[in-house]
Amino acid sequence: MPRLWHGNYNLRTLFICDIPAVVSKIRSTTQITRFMNAKFSNVELRTQTPNPNYQGVWCWKWQAHTAYHFHAKTRRVHSNDGASRVTTYANFTCEFCHKKMYTPQAVDPIVFKRPAERGCLWIYGILATLGLPIFYCFLAVGPISNLFLILAIYLPVAVTVIALPWLIIRWSAKKYATWKSWAVQRGWKEPKRKKRLKMEFRQF
Repeated sequence: MPRLWHGNYNLRTLFICDIPAVVSKIRSTTQITRFMNAKFSNVELRTQTPNPNYQGVWCWKWQAHTAYHFHAKTRRVHSNDGASRVTTYANFTCEFCHKKMYTPQAVDPIVFKRPAERGCLWIYGILATLGLPIFYCFLAVGPISNLFLILAIYLPVAVTVIALPWLIIRWSAKKYATWKSWAVQRGWKEPKRKKRLKMEFRQF
């Protein structure tokens, strides 16, 4: 393990000693801010089978399940009261083009039928339904008295808000159709909707 020193303490101390005790001892030092924001990075090269995999990461440029780099970044943050938490971020990039990779499952339009995604769409719809009339009233009672100018501001916003979910679903369907066409040519058979809905969701 690399030794990253912060004052009189290193990362080995962090894992061996009790975290609250360590933080309590160094709370008064000038190195506490850097100690609180310690980062650990990890990059691995991984390979996968070239056969179609609904839950395997896919390079959308090369249109293949290529080898990829797994990037993991972990941040351990300590507050002044001694509490700590660990946050990990992960992404995948193609070994050849270095573009971000994600699974075909992540762009399957069926994901919008899952409870979480469906709930988000409902919330978005309610906010849009309430927000657009309020926004129009705000423009109408404001300093702008020209109706054409009000409409010139309101209509583009309304169209964008209304069309955004449709554009996202459309983009998702197009992406998934690209991978599905490639996979079917190689003997892949698409599972039924109910089975795909019950699969564990893997975004990356």
